[in-house]
Amino acid sequence: MSRRSRFPHWLRGKRKRRRSQRPAYIGRTSVIEQLEPKHMLTVDNPFDQPLATVDNPLEVQLAPLDANPTVDLLALGAAGDLTVALNRGNNNWESNTTLDPGLGPLHGLATGSMNADLFPDLIVQGPDTVSVLEGDGLGGFGVSQTIAAATPGSWAPSGGGRVGL
Repeated sequence: MSRRSRFPHWLRGKRKRRRSQRPAYIGRTSVIEQLEPKHMLTVDNPFDQPLATVDNPLEVQLAPLDANPTVDLLALGAAGDLTVALNRGNNNWESNTTLDPGLGPLHGLATGSMNADLFPDLIVQGPDTVSVLEGDGLGGFGVSQTIAAATPGSWAPSGGGRVGL
């Protein structure tokens, strides 16, 4: 009689595991990398507060623009004007301001930190330029740097539109 037949079918091929034969995952640490933060606006109440924005909005960005941690809204219009809506944190907008940075028509908008302060700055793209607008922490922005293309119009796709900041 073979050795294999002496064991029930559910025990065949199984051996007692020694301490040195631990599974490979025991004693190892896992590294979890945080991905980029995502913000999403939700509607808790009925639409009783329409938010007036610029004409022909091209892009909308969400970022905490002022000292409170709530997510505020930026809308870029085709003419180059910006709507800044500061969130009060209680399902209401504290202020809704339209700014004209004086850069002419714009095609793209991105937020990020371009200096040492804690407030987000804006990077905007026109047909011939890319400009940095520094945030003041109160919902206002001022142009701090503009980079021009070597060939006018070369940064805008044919027919207009954004390059992809």
